[in-house]
Amino acid sequence: MKLAVIDYKMGMECGAFLNYLDKIEGIEFAWEGNLGDFEKKHGGLDNYDFLLLHPGRAMQNYYLTKIPEKYPNLEFGFVTSNVNAYCESDIPMFDYLKPKAIVDFLLKKKK
Repeated sequence: MKLAVIDYKMGMECGAFLNYLDKIEGIEFAWEGNLGDFEKKHGGLDNYDFLLLHPGRAMQNYYLTKIPEKYPNLEFGFVTSNVNAYCESDIPMFDYLKPKAIVDFLLKKKK
């Protein structure tokens, strides 16, 4: 499983999650604070299996349209430590405070 993580804040929750993820076999990941920086540093998202996004409320709608437009085959979900801050959508929503649930979801996708 090749995972892309974009988190505008890169706060303690994200850092703790990335540390947790680093110990999981079968998941390779790269992260940046926004899509532009990610593409510059790691290339496009075409080679990734899943994208975890923490865009912040202000950028949520941007990513909801930009990702499917630019990467129509890429599955993605939102991740945050405040799940209630995001609007209802069909996009999977994950909680940084429950890293095992995120990893379980990703590893099931890998099969």
